[in-house]
Amino acid sequence: MFDRPPRAVLLDAGETLLYAPQADAIIAEMVAGETEAAHTTTELRAAWNSVEPAAQARIEAGERPTLSKEQSQHFWFWFYGRFLARLGVPPERHEMLAAAFYERFITLDTWDLYEDSRPCLERLRRAGATLVLVSNWESWLEPLLHHRRIHHYFDVLAISGQVGAEKPDAAIFHTALEQSGVTAEEAVHIGDSITSDVEGAQAVGIRPVLLDRAGALTPPRGVPVLRTLSELPALLGLA
Repeated sequence: MFDRPPRAVLLDAGETLLYAPQADAIIAEMVAGETEAAHTTTELRAAWNSVEPAAQARIEAGERPTLSKEQSQHFWFWFYGRFLARLGVPPERHEMLAAAFYERFITLDTWDLYEDSRPCLERLRRAGATLVLVSNWESWLEPLLHHRRIHHYFDVLAISGQVGAEKPDAAIFHTALEQSGVTAEEAVHIGDSITSDVEGAQAVGIRPVLLDRAGALTPPRGVPVLRTLSELPALLGLA
């Protein structure tokens, strides 16, 4: 448990509160028949994961894909193209399939809440915490929050596509703090990324918590790690 409960709890969105539960099935469906041999789920995930290092390198070099629709499309069309190439899909099919992937993954029904998301938000609100969403996501995240009926839990939304900065940039955290009326020392941030969430929060003096649902991450020393959001209220002293 933290030595003092925070006044404000900052939460990431993607892979923390929200996820695409049918992502594997969607990808399999959309590439079916595009190559001579069918691909297993393991092969599809391996191809996807093989593009991740290059994608991360682009972001570290300064690319910010969630700040506008144009930047988002540029990044994701490139990503999907590399993914399709790994699968052996003919190059002439890449642009059409990339556009189809993009549209499918910005469809609100593609995204759902983890089972522990709403109960956690309920408990934190009952405890009197100010709740702040801090997410690298295009501006359509706000309609998605309404669609999944969690918008009302949040006092402040710091969405990169709306504020013009992405985690781990300090600006998005400063915006969240200023709009919620708390200092960095009075806040805690939880998310699933060591770089964006843990290191980004630490850089501005916010206490971080890492959510590692798969148990696959190695956080910096001293950073609390949770497997589920159900553990968060008690950790923060807000149960």
